[in-house]
Amino acid sequence: MAAAPYLYYDNGKRPGVGRVAAPKDRFLYQPFDNVIVKPIGKELPFKIGDTVDVLKPIRKIKIGGERAQLVARTARGMVLGFAGKNAVIRLVDVWGKVVGSERVAQSTPFIPIYIDNKPASSGGNIKATVILHLDGAVMPYMHQYIIVDKGSEAGVKVGDFFKVVDKEHPNRFSEELVEAQALNVTAKASTLVLQKVYSDRLKHGDEAYLSFRAAAK
Repeated sequence: MAAAPYLYYDNGKRPGVGRVAAPKDRFLYQPFDNVIVKPIGKELPFKIGDTVDVLKPIRKIKIGGERAQLVARTARGMVLGFAGKNAVIRLVDVWGKVVGSERVAQSTPFIPIYIDNKPASSGGNIKATVILHLDGAVMPYMHQYIIVDKGSEAGVKVGDFFKVVDKEHPNRFSEELVEAQALNVTAKASTLVLQKVYSDRLKHGDEAYLSFRAAAK
């Protein structure tokens, strides 16, 4: 779930402040390899001990008149030190191929999926719209990713649960389609993973309502 795709809004630009150098004696990096990261600008804003994400681009999209980049984590690393302007990071988790040229950014939080504990409190009134149904499957299925058009600016938090209802039948009690949990939250959008599926329908434009939020520990 750590590699769940998410939207990065910056006029369609790719995220990240550094770029992974290509490996010298192999085709791709392995977990616990040390990797050189070159700055994209003047310098890298990292410190020794920082956790960073290695990101891969998926595609550019335009939503609500704004250009965005759909990206996903492919690895996570820790900054070990610096060699001139370059940083040396050790890959501590790898979820996909790291072959060089990937962007590197400060890490963003993600959480494991918990569905056994009943949440203790509501999170308020947040309404969102499904803007991406990522894999194009005809019918929804468990652990499928969707993206909605509300993020931290609207009060969404990682771990929030949403109920998604049919936009053509807005009675949320009789037309509930799926229930999903927020895995990744950016300022303007959130990636949700389907946890319960009640219908064989799910499409662009369906409405999502914050249903509950786990109590703070």
